[in-house]
Amino acid sequence: SALAGLDPLLTTAQISFNHTVGVAGMYHEPTNDRSEVSVEIVASLFASQPTSDQVEQADSGTIQRIEDLLESIRWLQPLVLVLQAWNDPDDQDGYLRMVGRTRLSTVRGESYASHGQDLAVAVLRPLDARMREEFGFTIDEFLEVAIAAYDLVVDRVNDQSRHMAEVFVRVAAASTGDLTEAQKLELGSQVMGAFDGLPRSLVFTAPEVAAHGDLEPDVASRVLERMSVTPGELEPSAYRSALDLCPFWQRPFLRSGEEYVLPVAGHALRSPLDAFEQQLLSASNTFSKHRAAAVDRLALGYLADALPGCEVFGPGAYYHFDDGDGPRRYETDGIVVFEGWVLVVEGKANALSHQSHRGDLRRLGRDIADSLRDAWSQCARVQRYLTSASTVTFESERADRSFSVEAAVERVLFVNPMLHTLGVFAFELPRLQSLVEFESPGVPWPALITDLRVITELAGPAELLHYLQWRSQLPLGDGMH
Repeated sequence: SALAGLDPLLTTAQISFNHTVGVAGMYHEPTNDRSEVSVEIVASLFASQPTSDQVEQADSGTIQRIEDLLESIRWLQPLVLVLQAWNDPDDQDGYLRMVGRTRLSTVRGESYASHGQDLAVAVLRPLDARMREEFGFTIDEFLEVAIAAYDLVVDRVNDQSRHMAEVFVRVAAASTGDLTEAQKLELGSQVMGAFDGLPRSLVFTAPEVAAHGDLEPDVASRVLERMSVTPGELEPSAYRSALDLCPFWQRPFLRSGEEYVLPVAGHALRSPLDAFEQQLLSASNTFSKHRAAAVDRLALGYLADALPGCEVFGPGAYYHFDDGDGPRRYETDGIVVFEGWVLVVEGKANALSHQSHRGDLRRLGRDIADSLRDAWSQCARVQRYLTSASTVTFESERADRSFSVEAAVERVLFVNPMLHTLGVFAFELPRLQSLVEFESPGVPWPALITDLRVITELAGPAELLHYLQWRSQLPLGDGMH
């Protein structure tokens, strides 16, 4: 009701400015301590509620009322989640539901923006033809438009801020003398005009974005039209709280007529892969395998860069082994050998479902099993193979290349790179034993692929290997997380 009758774009722009703009322009990294969720709430309500034919720009009092309500939501939400957990018949289930919902409704973004963009390019650039067929543009074109829109907004916000400062200086200088009522009204009008121009500086059109980024006008139009949500487009039940799916993760722009707003820049720049995955998964049964291979390729590359002089085999390392069911051909995603150490890479591209984060523990168990248990079982089998003989051999998928490995059991480490984060559940694996049975003598390291990139860029070889060994020996259980 607080948003009824207000201009969707200008109101969203003002709330976006309040929560995502810093001193020198926008800031869209995940460490931002203001509330991207608040911006999502406002934009998503505009997208899911009936629109009015007559709208007006919100005055400062109305904006303050909206901000007060958003602040109340931020305070009340944790209390509600704790009370729900407190009243759950099962303490462990209640706790898992609470931590999942808390993260779902507060945390936004898992990677630095440049790393998220690089990941999207690594996965989607080889699919340019499919991207054009499904969306009308490539990942590079999407990022060019998103970055141009972001840069345009930054420049406009900074220009408007400078203009506002100049107005305030003039008003302060003029107000030191005796003023007529007409002069007071004029000064007041200048101040109000400066404030009213602030949300307008966050609104843009496709031609303006194209001109600012020196892009083809039709490319900018296609991207903005395809990747935008219009006010009132969604069903009223589509968004009722921060626990519901925010539509702007998949379509990051809000559109009204020919004008657009980018409510949370991080949706477009920090996690661009999220905007395309679901449709590509639905449209093609080969995309899942493709993105998994991309994760393996990136992980092996990061480890190779961190361990100079290492030998790398993969993606795809096949071996023949009798694991108790007769001789069979098995696969692991990759092998890295460095000075007597053997790193087994077993990646997964699955994501935890929205239902799992919301507290569906049966679905959570299934998702965790898909993301971890299979990988861990494969790691355990590889370890048995590595220690079945003094030297073992891996081969490529077509068996046209081979790779021999000598391994000591205490020098075998497992890396489980993931395309999507497990979120808070990565720290709760002991609690999940009731949902999922894990099979692995050593504990693989489930690491978000962009986290793995940061770690391998910062850690030296000895630091990386020592950490992996130390972590695999932790006595994880009810007493240690």
